[in-house]
Amino acid sequence: MRKRGLLWFSSLLVLAGCIGLAVYGGAIAGVLEVLTWRLMQPPAPPDPIPPALADIVWVSLSMIAVVAGMVVSAIAVTLRSRECAISGVGLLLYVIACVVLHVAAFVGIEAVYTARGTFAFMALSTEPPRVEFVEAAVLASRGGLATAGMILVVAPVLMLLAAALGFRALPDLPSARRSLFIYLGPVLIGTVLCVLAGSLGMNARDLQAMLEGAEFAPNPATLADRMAAIFNSAFLLWGGLAGLGILQVLAGLLAYALDSRRETPVPPSEEKD
Repeated sequence: MRKRGLLWFSSLLVLAGCIGLAVYGGAIAGVLEVLTWRLMQPPAPPDPIPPALADIVWVSLSMIAVVAGMVVSAIAVTLRSRECAISGVGLLLYVIACVVLHVAAFVGIEAVYTARGTFAFMALSTEPPRVEFVEAAVLASRGGLATAGMILVVAPVLMLLAAALGFRALPDLPSARRSLFIYLGPVLIGTVLCVLAGSLGMNARDLQAMLEGAEFAPNPATLADRMAAIFNSAFLLWGGLAGLGILQVLAGLLAYALDSRRETPVPPSEEKD
């Protein structure tokens, strides 16, 4: 029951994070609005801070939820249990979920790459940024990130199906031992991605604080550093989601191999020995 409970909990945690990314994921593209800050309205009254900066905190928390859920799921799949052994159906569902994660990650990476490319072009340009150009780039990237988030929601649904239908009981067979090194990989990868997600939120908060406390235009170099850090973190995080999908499949394959070994009948000659 402990293993199945962890599988349900991790899948629901991933689902909550994916819903958050579907709702707030487009805020990454909204960072580009900083380029036209103070150009959108006259100087008085004070220009509003781009709302996307506040929403990036939710993107950060959603990413942490997805990463934590995927890590717990990968560990739970490989836990020793006589009552909950992975089946071929469960392994197939995890493989399909991995494919979905890769598709969503590809769409998300492409959207972040578009936003980051626009930022690099505007940063190197000698002309002031045009509002129309920035708005078009924000809309294009935001649409891609929203699409990636909606695709991503399918993955935890498949994980929930795997938790419900993809495991079977083997009560009469001893469970194979698991090495601690099996759990070390997911924990290390998850820790790195959680640090990246945390830095994403911190850079957004720093950027927001710089704009809120500025009577005049902040230092362009400092703004550029914060914006570049946000785009780079988002780029790596979306790529990390694809890696977590592979990790989940590898955990499923390992668990399937160990559980299949438990079902292999022992030859009579070996029993006598």
